[in-house]
Amino acid sequence: MKAIASSELSVEAMESLNLDIKVPFGGPIHVLLATENETCDFAGFELLVTEGSDTATSLDLLVESNGKGGATVEVSGTAPDTGATLKAMIPEKFSIAVASGGGNVSVARIEGKVSINTEGGDISMDKVSEGPATLESGGGNVEARVLNCDADIKTLGGAFKSKRMQGLDFLVKTGDGDIDVAAMYATTIKVETEAGAISIGSLHAETDLTSVSGNVSVKTGADGDLSINTSTGDVDVQLGMAIRRMESHTAQGNINISAPSKFAANPITLHGKDGVNIDGMFKKSVEYDGHTATGRIGDVAGDGSAAGGGNRG
Repeated sequence: MKAIASSELSVEAMESLNLDIKVPFGGPIHVLLATENETCDFAGFELLVTEGSDTATSLDLLVESNGKGGATVEVSGTAPDTGATLKAMIPEKFSIAVASGGGNVSVARIEGKVSINTEGGDISMDKVSEGPATLESGGGNVEARVLNCDADIKTLGGAFKSKRMQGLDFLVKTGDGDIDVAAMYATTIKVETEAGAISIGSLHAETDLTSVSGNVSVKTGADGDLSINTSTGDVDVQLGMAIRRMESHTAQGNINISAPSKFAANPITLHGKDGVNIDGMFKKSVEYDGHTATGRIGDVAGDGSAAGGGNRG
């Protein structure tokens, strides 16, 4: 790779970067944003292309101060068929807004607001604090290792993956991509996919998980209020000790609910087209009509509940 343009300017921490990629022709422009948490008084930018690119000189890099200690950056022109890469170094305590026509966007740790929109590229984030974070891709995958802030995430064709999400409100939507999150803690969580599978490790929130045709699973513990809906997928949920309420519906799939041995819930309603089976290890007091079990499991003083609907495997 060779640099065809570069620029550097003084900035201030807690300010912002506004980056706009206006390159309608040629290959994609990829963005690599590195961050610095020690010397937070400059931002540097470098535009690179592959050696021997014929149209390299038709790309322009414009870097200006926003007058407040932040930076406004624009890449325009026509890219080589092999595309180009914009590398940048900015303070870690910075807000960013990136608009890209289709290249990949990769960002290191950020403490500030984040808005990234790419028409078809992948989005990769390390750790975002403070936020909020808005991540949108027209067809690429979205990955955020850690989100310590509210987040709104959408991708039409790609998947979403995260190790940990902790904030107040989360909205995650994909078209046909899978959603895989190891841990989610929030006040409200809404996860939707048309054809992808939803796999959550642990969660604690008022949560709504919806997949039209994919399977839905909560592997290590669901606490709070949980609602699951799928038309043809299976549901597999491990309940936590702090679950307050659960509803699960599937038109054609199976539902499997697991719980700790000391689990207790009252009242419960478990409905299955092919019947309901409650493991004999649980102390229970239920009425069962062949399809629906109502009553309680364990010794409960409160009003927590667990409910399921659909076929029971």
